[in-house]
Amino acid sequence: MSFVEDLLKRPPICRRLRAVLPAAFLFASAVFGGAVSTRTPVIIVPGVTGSVLEEKSTGNVIWGVGTNLLRPRDGGYVLARPLGLRISPSSRVEASSVLEELRLAGVIHKPVYGPIIRLLEGEGYRRGDLRDPKAHEDFFLFPWDWRQDHAYAAARLAEGLDALRRARSQDTLRVTLICQSSGGHVCRYLAKYGGAALEEAESQDTPPRSGLEVGRLILVGTANGGSIRNLRELDRGRNYLAMVGRKWEPETLFTFPSLFQDLPRYRSDLFVDGDGASVAVDLYDADSWLRYGWSVFSSKARERLARSGAPGLFGEEDERVEYLRWALDRAKRFQALLERNVGWTNPPRYYLIQNDQDRLTPDRAVLQRGRKGAWETLFASDSAVKNSSRLRNLVAGLGDGHATVDSQLWLSPEEKEALVGEPLYVRGDHFDLILNPAAMEALVEFTRDESRPR
Repeated sequence: MSFVEDLLKRPPICRRLRAVLPAAFLFASAVFGGAVSTRTPVIIVPGVTGSVLEEKSTGNVIWGVGTNLLRPRDGGYVLARPLGLRISPSSRVEASSVLEELRLAGVIHKPVYGPIIRLLEGEGYRRGDLRDPKAHEDFFLFPWDWRQDHAYAAARLAEGLDALRRARSQDTLRVTLICQSSGGHVCRYLAKYGGAALEEAESQDTPPRSGLEVGRLILVGTANGGSIRNLRELDRGRNYLAMVGRKWEPETLFTFPSLFQDLPRYRSDLFVDGDGASVAVDLYDADSWLRYGWSVFSSKARERLARSGAPGLFGEEDERVEYLRWALDRAKRFQALLERNVGWTNPPRYYLIQNDQDRLTPDRAVLQRGRKGAWETLFASDSAVKNSSRLRNLVAGLGDGHATVDSQLWLSPEEKEALVGEPLYVRGDHFDLILNPAAMEALVEFTRDESRPR
C-alpha cells in the first residue's frame, strides 16, 4: 500500500485529502511539465535536404550548415550511401535535426523551417523531441535521412509517434502532419499503412490498426505524382551557388533511393524527340537508363568512377545495374501503394498548399542524337529547349519549378474525396512557397481547424 493510499484510509483527514489531492496533482503536473496536452500534436516533416545530417562518430555536420554549400569539393561523395545498404540504416550518418536556416559568411542568410517553427511556437505549441516525447508537448519536428527509402522513413516516424502515444497513455494518438515536398510521400504512406514495411503494406487490404490516426494532412508543394526534375538531377547532379558552389555528382545522387521514389508517375508520355514526336520509353526499366546513358551510366560518370578509387562505395558496373533495378522496382511499388485506395473508415482531412501556377516547370524531356551520335537528354531549363517555343511548350508545364500542378493533384480517388476545399495557391518556388505569408497564415488556420466542413 502506498503512503497516499494509507493516508486516505485514516479519518478524519480522509475527506479533505480526497478533495484537494486531484487539484494538487494537476497543479504539480502543470508546474513540472507532466500534464497531458489537450491539443492535437503537430509534426513537421521536411523534404529532401531539409534535415541536418551528422557523422555519428564525430558529430561533424555533412549537410545543414552554410559551408556545406561550398565544400567539401568532393562531388558530394561524403553523402553517398554504399549501394549495399539498400534500406538498411546507415551506421555512419544520422539525421540530427530539422534545418531551420542556412548562414554563410554573413552574406547568405536563408530561412528554411525556422519561421514555421517560430510561428507555431507563437501559437502556444510546446516543442518536444520524438526521440523522447513528453505528455505535455504537442509540437514536434521529424528529422529524417532524406537519402533513405520513404517507407523506411515512415516506419521511423511511426515509432516516434508511438512513443508519444505511450507518453500520453492513449490508446489512439491523433496527429496533424505538415509535410513539405517529398515529406508528403512519407506522410501519405504513414496515413495509409502506418509503419508497415513495403512488403507488408502490399499484402494488406485495410489500413493497419497501429494506435495512430492522422487527423489532418497538410501537403505543401508535394509532387504527389513525382517530377522529371529528379531525373535531371540523377542524370546531371545538383549544383549549389552557381559558379562557386559545391556540386553533388550524379553518382552521389544515384545512391539515394528517395530520389527514385519521386520520379514522375503522373504521365506515361514523358519523352519527345527533337521534332516533338512522342518517344515511348519506360523510365522504370533499367535498360532505358543503360541505353540513354543516364546518371552513372554516362561516359563522364564512368570516367569519374574509374578515377575515384571508391569501388566499395559505388560498386562495379554490374553492381550498379543490380542496384538500379532494385531502386526502380521499389519506387514503382511504393508509388503504386500511394495510389491505392485502402478503405479508410475515418480518413484524414487533406489540405493542399501549392504554387499559383506562375512558374514554368519541367514536365517532359527531349531525347535526341548528339553530334557524335550518342543520345543526349534535354530538359526544360536547357537553352536548346528554352529557345524553341515548340519544344518548350511540349516539355514544360505550370507549377512551382519542381512539381507541375498535375503532379501536385495526383492523388488516389480516396484521397481526393478527403480534400477540404480547393487547394490554396500562393506565389513562390518549390522550396520557398511554404514561407509565403498566405501559406503561413493557412498553416495556422489548418492546425487550429477541427471541424471545418468539407
